[in-house]
Parts: sequence; structure tokens; C-alpha cells
Amino acid sequence: MAIMCRAIRIRFMIPSIKTSISFRMRLKSCPKIIAIALGILAGTLSSCHKEPLLAPGTPEVCFDQQVLPAIQANCAMAGCHDGGEINDLSTFEGIKSYVTDRDPVKSKLYKVITAKGLITTIMPPKPRPRLTVEQINLITIWILQDAAHTKCP
Repeated sequence: MAIMCRAIRIRFMIPSIKTSISFRMRLKSCPKIIAIALGILAGTLSSCHKEPLLAPGTPEVCFDQQVLPAIQANCAMAGCHDGGEINDLSTFEGIKSYVTDRDPVKSKLYKVITAKGLITTIMPPKPRPRLTVEQINLITIWILQDAAHTKCP
């Protein structure tokens, strides 16, 4: 048994292009209308997702020479994430457990080193200095490059 709808008005606000789409449809069944509306919404949301992209020719980040020293100097110290507790950031395996390959935004490591303190805890905590922009950029590129255990000569 199909549920009949007389008409439906669909309105979407797309903030990235500062416009809205509003139209009226007349179909025989509500499931078709809902499917069309969800399809339009899904397409709109997926096209607005912004992922950091690497420029062609971006040099490979070496985990052992660039990422690990930055994390060990700022995070993996006595009383923090030095391997003496659950949140070990002194090894590749420990660091990798806080990373989502190729997706810095979903990586816990990226979230805490770029946090503003509103929702996510800022790391390292005060009075320790924050990682430098260069260190954060290296870690971000490393995550985008699949967060591999790279060893460069």
C-alpha cells in the first residue's frame, strides 16, 4: 500500500555558495520524494566536504627523522606519553594508534596538536610550548601520505 502525498516543498540552504534551492514536487508516493530529497542532500553535503590535499611533488615525510623526533621532544617525555602509561607516543606503533591513515581531520593526534581548547584538550598542555607550525605541517603531510613507518637515508 502506497501512501499518497499531494505535494511537498523541499528547501536546502547551501552555505558555501550562499544560496538556497526551493522547489515544489508532486509525485504519487512519499518514498520517492524522500529518496530524491536525501539524494540531493547527500550530494550537496559530499561536495562541501573539504579535505586537505597534497600538492603534486610534495616530498615524502620521513617518520624516523621528522615525525618521531617532533613527537618525542614535545609529547613522549617523563610523566607524559613516554611509554610508562597507556597513551604511549614513544614508538611508531603507539603514535600510529592515534592516526587515521590519509585523514588528519579524523586522527586523534592531529586533533590534539591543532586544538584550540574549546572541545578537544590542547596538547602538549601548558606550560609546555605548542608544536611549531612546521612540526604540525610535517605531521599532517605524514598522515596524508598514509602514515607509514618511513626511514629515509
